[in-house]
Formats: sequence, structure tokens, C-alpha cells
Amino acid sequence: MKKLPKPHPDLILCIREASKAAHRYRDAAERAYNRRDFLNASHDKEKKEEWYRLKDRGIVSAHRLGLLTYVGASPQGMAIYEYGEGGMACFHSTLHPAGADRKPVEGHPEVLMVAAKEKQRGISMLRVEVTLKVLSDDLQGYERSSKPVRPRLIYCYNCGEPGHIAAECDGDDPWDDFHRCSAVTPTTKEEAA
Repeated sequence: MKKLPKPHPDLILCIREASKAAHRYRDAAERAYNRRDFLNASHDKEKKEEWYRLKDRGIVSAHRLGLLTYVGASPQGMAIYEYGEGGMACFHSTLHPAGADRKPVEGHPEVLMVAAKEKQRGISMLRVEVTLKVLSDDLQGYERSSKPVRPRLIYCYNCGEPGHIAAECDGDDPWDDFHRCSAVTPTTKEEAA
């Protein structure tokens, strides 16, 4: 049996890598869903949710240790936890400290869509996972806000264009020609001639 790696000493790095992994799985699930690959979409969604759970564990532990500072809420209601020199870097979560003033943070984007990034070289995702799994999953003292609603772009099954479904499609339906041809199909030899 393979020996598990030791937990990583840099908790902030592990939270950042868990966040990146969650974003990569989020995007992979959306791509799979758009190409109607529901099995892979479901798998990627489960992996995304697992990484978000681990990220939340890390955020709560880092906040309790004083490594993160809760600064308020984004316009979508997400908690913002700052770290680093001058608060130039932050994490977003649906977990707010209980009773905290959820004041809106000025200058934060109205709709937050964090782009997926590549994982950092030299750090094992297994080590990140081990680090975050050994942390307490006790979220007492934190309140969860609702997940932000992300606008989803839908695609038509008939024409492949975005923004509408097949029932609303004005585009060229390949089955229209079939139905027109079958409606005027001759029934006798004389009609065919």
C-alpha cells in the first residue's frame, strides 16, 4: 500500500490549490454538460464539490489561526477573506463568521467568475488533499450563505446557437425537409410519374 505524504506546512498554498482544482472541475463539468456528456459532467461536479468542501475546511482553519481576515461580502453575498501584505489576495467562500457584519466590500466585481488556473508546479494534489482532510470539519461559529447564481448559457439542440432551446428555434431544422418530403410523397405510380 502506498504511503500517504505528510501534510504540507503552507496552509494558504493548499487552500489556493484546492480553489484552483475546484475551478478546473467546475469548468470541466460545464464543458461536459454542454456536449451532453452527463456521466463526466456528474463526475466532475462531484469532484468540484469535494474540492470546495476541502477549501472551506482550510478557510475556516486559517481564519481561526489568524492567517485570514474576514473583510465582508461580495455583491453576490460571498464571504471575502484576505491574506498577505496589504490584503492584495483573497479567497471567496459561502461561509461567513457567525454574527459578522456582512458589509459589501467596495470595488469588488458585481458578478464574480474566477477563471480556472493551472496548478502550481512542485506541489502534489494528493499532499494538498491530505493537508486539508486532516483539518477539523467543525464549522461551528460559521454561517453558510447561498451559492451565487451563475448565469448559464444554453445552446439549441437543433441549430447549435446559444441563447435559446430547440422548442424556440427559428433556425433551419434538418427534420423540416424530411417532414415536407414525406407529406408530399406520391401514393400511386401515376402520381410518381
